[in-house]
Amino acid sequence: MSIVLAEATLPDVLASAWADRVRVHLVRTVENILAAGQELDEAKAALGHGRFEAMVTDELGMAPRTAQMFMALVRNPALVDANHGSHLPPSWRSLYELSRLPEADLTAAIEAHEVRPDMERREALQLVRRYLDADAPPAAARPPARRLPLPDQVRSAGWELDKVVTRLEKLVADDRFNQHEEVVGGWLRFHLDRAVALRDRLEGSA
Repeated sequence: MSIVLAEATLPDVLASAWADRVRVHLVRTVENILAAGQELDEAKAALGHGRFEAMVTDELGMAPRTAQMFMALVRNPALVDANHGSHLPPSWRSLYELSRLPEADLTAAIEAHEVRPDMERREALQLVRRYLDADAPPAAARPPARRLPLPDQVRSAGWELDKVVTRLEKLVADDRFNQHEEVVGGWLRFHLDRAVALRDRLEGSA
């Protein structure tokens, strides 16, 4: 019974040990933020997915997504380069946005002093978008929209006009039309006048 109990509690002891190692680095310096990401990455390999998530949530009070973001930092060589540390913002959120850039782009941004220690997350996001947009291949020119043959379009419009005329005839025949004629009559005459003008144009060109 005691052996079984010891085996059952062993994973918790190991997880707690990893949590202690991570917790030491959860302070606002670039070096410690990156160290926390490295410890989390190693803890995941040692504990496995299920035990790792339990350690993150139960021992560290951290969302699994946040842990993934910390681990993403140490997978970008430009961030873990010791020569770049003094140029980086001591915010894991800002660092995560920067980690989304390819190594070459991030290195170029750091060397151009576009990345600064006082950079806020919003600025980091804008920088990343600018670099990614610049790297994106130009959009292929859109082919011109295919137009239906003109006779087909005229035939379709004629059928639609016929439906409208039929609907208007029904509205005029409605027993309520007379009491509203002063209001709706002007609208109808306006649209019908346009139709008549179009007819006159067609007859003039014949």
